[in-house]
Amino acid sequence: MSKPVVTIELDRGPWPGEAYDRAWPVGGCVTGRVRIDASVATKTRRITAFVEWKTEGRGNRNTGSASSITIHQGELYDGMSIRHEFELRIPEDGPISYEGHLIRILWAVTVRIDIPWGRDVFERAAFTVLPNQEKARR
Repeated sequence: MSKPVVTIELDRGPWPGEAYDRAWPVGGCVTGRVRIDASVATKTRRITAFVEWKTEGRGNRNTGSASSITIHQGELYDGMSIRHEFELRIPEDGPISYEGHLIRILWAVTVRIDIPWGRDVFERAAFTVLPNQEKARR
């Protein structure tokens, strides 16, 4: 059975420069668009988009999620295409992104298609969370 195809497109972050294309401040909002294309009818409970972070590397693993939205509820029909814009808040107390030798802190916008009695479909778009520089200047 063919699964729906999910595409996530993130907008540019608030800072200029190519290095900051996918970077947002703590407490800011990640914005973008989700597109879901169903090539066959698929029973779903709901489709949600949410912001999450996780750690990778040595030691205990940790995860957290923040704001979420419901994109769709109910069945996807053959040939159905859904487009939805989103704005998801990064929590003020969330960890900033980090790439070290022993640990990494990674952020992503995740879309989950909840399929009853089947494997859920997940798609992720990674981004970077940096300190809020405007607040740091005060």
